[in-house]
Amino acid sequence: MPRQWNGHAAEQALATVKRRGRAQHLPCCICGRVIDYDLPGTDPMGCTVQHTKSRKRHPELTWVSSLWQPAHRSCNRAWGDRDMPDDWATRPTPTTGNPTSGW
Repeated sequence: MPRQWNGHAAEQALATVKRRGRAQHLPCCICGRVIDYDLPGTDPMGCTVQHTKSRKRHPELTWVSSLWQPAHRSCNRAWGDRDMPDDWATRPTPTTGNPTSGW
């Protein structure tokens, strides 16, 4: 049975995702909007680790770091235990900024 997602190892995983997210300017993998990597993970808009393959459905993949992506806490919770679509990384993301009349 894979080890649980908690404690020091989960904190290190979040630090890894935040470091990668900052360096690559990665948006939330669910909504596509900017993440403020300085917010605490407990903030609804703070960064959390999104597992592209659900921990519930694929517990053996929980600690595979290539399957971790940054997501807002609120987006991650709303997404639940679903897998990310296979094409999630190539989907267009919403633009940020001020809406225009073309929206």
